Amino acid sequence: IPQNPRLVERNTKKVKCIVNIPYSEQYPEMALDLYFLPRSGKYPVVMEIHGGGFSAGDKKYRRCFCRSLAQYTGAMVVNVNYGVGEKYACPQPMQQLAQAVNWIAHNADKYGMDLSRFVVTGDSAGAYYSAFLCVLQDSEYLQRLFESALETRFSAAVLNCGIYDMHKALNKKSPLINGVCREFTGLSIDEVVHSPYFDGLSVNPFVTENFPPTLLIYSKTDVFCKGQGEDLHNLLCQKGVEVHDVCARSILDNHVYSLMWITNMARQTNKKILCYLNEHFYGRETENWQ
Repeated sequence: IPQNPRLVERNTKKVKCIVNIPYSEQYPEMALDLYFLPRSGKYPVVMEIHGGGFSAGDKKYRRCFCRSLAQYTGAMVVNVNYGVGEKYACPQPMQQLAQAVNWIAHNADKYGMDLSRFVVTGDSAGAYYSAFLCVLQDSEYLQRLFESALETRFSAAVLNCGIYDMHKALNKKSPLINGVCREFTGLSIDEVVHSPYFDGLSVNPFVTENFPPTLLIYSKTDVFCKGQGEDLHNLLCQKGVEVHDVCARSILDNHVYSLMWITNMARQTNKKILCYLNEHFYGRETENWQ
């Protein structure tokens, strides 16, 4: 099913894009794209992190999602690539994405970005990395462990069908999970427990009351991340974090169902994302920022 529907592309023709901007001297092959509607004034910012099971994916598969966000929220949407698969095993993707955040911080004035309104979002593996960045910004332990720190802060997060308790997921020890583990860490499930990064792989233990306000999207029938969204929702509530959730229940609305654009629930979820962002950016619930 196409993740870049032609209808969305036709409806967002006014959105401009600057493509393939390198963001890391350490990893010059890593780049990001900027999506925006030309206008005066500063832009709120959305950083989009694509999914792909830690083994695949590319920012090009999120171009329609990014165009839609730019069209209907008036934001500057930063669509980021990062390393996937064993070639870029942990901690490289974490370090790359932290560098992308810092590129945004360093270039905010150049591109008219308002970092007081800075939302991180991602789906599947991208939701994991988005949540990881949200805890990284407040955890000195994770900053030391992953040799990364953020030079700005997120004001909110939109997390779509991610794994957040990585230890719980790895305990399942299925062939699928073992494959994901190797792509993610470069190690088997039996080996990863001895990795120096093992204690820092799960987001949940590092969630505090400083976690940014969050829109949490998950599916009761998710074949990959079942129960992960509910667990994070309960944890955020316990910590007193402002959290809104969108829960899909149909078998047709499965893992990252909103990216398929075709079911009623997918369309409703994408509308709720726009409404959430507009309310966060401008204090009003509308799908049209104007």
